[in-house]
Amino acid sequence: MKLHLSVTLLTFWVIACTNAKRTVQVQYRDYELRASYRTDSVMQQFLQPYTDSLYRYMHTIIGFATFTMYKKQPESALGNFLADGMRAMAEKKAGVHISAAFINYGGIRSAIQKGEVSVEDIYALMPYNNVIVVQKCKGSIVRSLLDHVAGRSGWPCSGISMKIRSRQAQDIVIDGAPLNENAWYYIANTDYIAGGGDNCLMLRGQEQVSSNYLFSDAMVGYVQSLTQNGKAIGAAVENRITYAP
Repeated sequence: MKLHLSVTLLTFWVIACTNAKRTVQVQYRDYELRASYRTDSVMQQFLQPYTDSLYRYMHTIIGFATFTMYKKQPESALGNFLADGMRAMAEKKAGVHISAAFINYGGIRSAIQKGEVSVEDIYALMPYNNVIVVQKCKGSIVRSLLDHVAGRSGWPCSGISMKIRSRQAQDIVIDGAPLNENAWYYIANTDYIAGGGDNCLMLRGQEQVSSNYLFSDAMVGYVQSLTQNGKAIGAAVENRITYAP
């Protein structure tokens, strides 16, 4: 099997007395990589310190889980843990009060096993390099999002409680109070969802207050803060999202 690597060569002209850069030429060429090629010992030696450093970091133990957490709909301990972490770290980063946080269910790709938890375990949960985005949305937009969440059988959320009836959100409480469609709320999600991913078209164009905070890095920081405060990794199922009878 052949793999093709496109190498892009960029030539920059640095304007004197400034930090500005201007691309003056772009060239590329495809190189075939085969398993039969011999290892470049010089390159391997060059990369080894980085490889070793990355291995040590990814295998650093940062917390302890008292029980195994899996994802489940409409609600799960794992989903609540991730959403609470996103909300707490987004609020810390953005410097504004976050009323609610949402994570698309399909984006969670792993579980947290009981016992010691490493950096690698956290990265395995959401391996897409998504960043946290804080958006300022009117209550009517939040309702539209929650109807979408209800139609998807429930997503992990924090700061929200609601019931699902006929694939729509009912009895919505946000940040401890009934949803006001005319009020404004700061909500946290990922850049994927904020950009309309998973058909969340209602969020496109909504004001973004903060971004460029990798979700995985935020969760590593959240777990470290729990550990520093003597708390284990975990969350309870609190009936944040239930099915109406």
